[in-house]
Amino acid sequence: MPSVTSGIPIPEHLWPRWTTQELESQLSDLAALAANENERQRFSERSALINEIVAKLESTYTEPSVRFQCLRVLGNVCADNNLNRNLVMSVPGFVDALDSCWSGPDEKLRNTAIIVAFNFCNDYDVAQSFLVKARNDVLGLLVSMLANIHDEATAAYVLRLMEFLILNEAFTENKLRPDALPVILRAIPASEVADNIILISTLLTFESFRLQTLKNNYADLILLCEKYELLIDTEDVDALKVILGDFSNISGMDVFSAESIPESLVELWERWISLYDNRAQTSYLRVAGLTFIGNLCTNETACVYMVNSRNTHISAISIIKNSNSTANEMYSAAGLLKNLAISDKNKRTLVQSDVFSAIGRLLECDESPQVIFSALGLLRVVLSNSYENAHDFVSTDYKNVFLTKAVQLHSQHSEKSIRLETSRLFCTLIRSLSLKSDQDLDLVTTIAPENTETKLTTVLSMILSLLNEEQHRRILSSEALFSLALVARDSKAAAAVAEILDNSSDLSGKVREIFTSTEFDDKVKDNAKTLMLVVGQAATEGGNAYKIYKELARDV
Repeated sequence: MPSVTSGIPIPEHLWPRWTTQELESQLSDLAALAANENERQRFSERSALINEIVAKLESTYTEPSVRFQCLRVLGNVCADNNLNRNLVMSVPGFVDALDSCWSGPDEKLRNTAIIVAFNFCNDYDVAQSFLVKARNDVLGLLVSMLANIHDEATAAYVLRLMEFLILNEAFTENKLRPDALPVILRAIPASEVADNIILISTLLTFESFRLQTLKNNYADLILLCEKYELLIDTEDVDALKVILGDFSNISGMDVFSAESIPESLVELWERWISLYDNRAQTSYLRVAGLTFIGNLCTNETACVYMVNSRNTHISAISIIKNSNSTANEMYSAAGLLKNLAISDKNKRTLVQSDVFSAIGRLLECDESPQVIFSALGLLRVVLSNSYENAHDFVSTDYKNVFLTKAVQLHSQHSEKSIRLETSRLFCTLIRSLSLKSDQDLDLVTTIAPENTETKLTTVLSMILSLLNEEQHRRILSSEALFSLALVARDSKAAAAVAEILDNSSDLSGKVREIFTSTEFDDKVKDNAKTLMLVVGQAATEGGNAYKIYKELARDV
């Protein structure tokens, strides 16, 4: 059905001889007419009238009451009608008219002009782009107004208008100063944090705004955390998902430093970690706290402090062991523990705090590849460069369970990163166990789950597979060759390595390439030479391993 209109005529011009009162009355009638959706479309044919209304609005000589009615007409004309918005865009002085109201002393005009701009831009990219381009500092002007608006309803219009403009492709980072962030955060009422997540999160995609949170003794980050903490009492779980990305991006910056973080922030994040109800809202805050503290622990001083003075590792281990913890929580807790274990001073403390049990829980999460990956990485770092931890590990029931799981993952898992981590785990275990001579420890049977020759060959093949990795090739090849050279002191292991190389022209070719390639330094080449001189003595004559051995023996 065609839309029904009232038939009330819309004048083509404002009468020039009307008194202020008559003009105000006529404009009020036009505003009421434009408020009706069916009548509104008729204004698209009244360009001269719209031109005159904008001119009246722009003139500071016009009575404030008349200017207010002009704003009412324009606001209603622009509401949900793109034809009318296009008409308004074509009128010279429209943005200047809004600007004169925004910048003037009349609060009523300023607030109404904000609503006009909102109606003009709402769900219309063309209008948003027009406003951004027509007034380069429009966002800065909105922020200045926001700082002085004490009415929550009007502030909500400004915040939503800013969201429109920032999301528009015409917006660039240099169009808004980063110090606008605290003004925006303070203007958001506690009840409307979720409604403004998109605005905040979009700003935080820009590095300058993330850096802003770390200035002024982290005052803006504290404010941001306090705002986001309010979401725990909302049902908007999607908003909480967004904050994880924001917090991860902030705490992942190189300038995020433990040396300058105020203790009040650390206490805030610890409070999040210690929240123990099972709601999704609480879970997201726990993950955020784990992420912040995990990224904080990137140097020796911070790691030792968080373990010795704050017992952060106890909280992380407890989260992993909790049967109600989500995969996200477990992954984040494992990441925190892995960072804490970077410090050699902390490794022993983690083992004494039952970290192996926590790793066992992580390895049970077959449905989450990222949790499995974090478990393998955590175990590798805990064992790295620590004979005591490695010895304790192989002396427990965890050894066979964990190493058998690693072998299984390497052969069956589709994720390359997980297969790679299992190989590195065995390299680390071998190196750490070799730090001290232990007459009671048979290295070969120790690293082969279930102590079978088949398992030994499988483990050595896993380690040799690191030679095939193109990414980080030098580091991974060095790890593989060094650990193999250590374990090949045993004749069974040496024979097994020789057999693997004999059966793989590709792997034996990778070994040969190490001696000729400039990509590898002398240390890597020395490890390869040590390995092959031992392996060659156990190799079958005529095989790949034997040939490499004879070539090296001749060169020596």
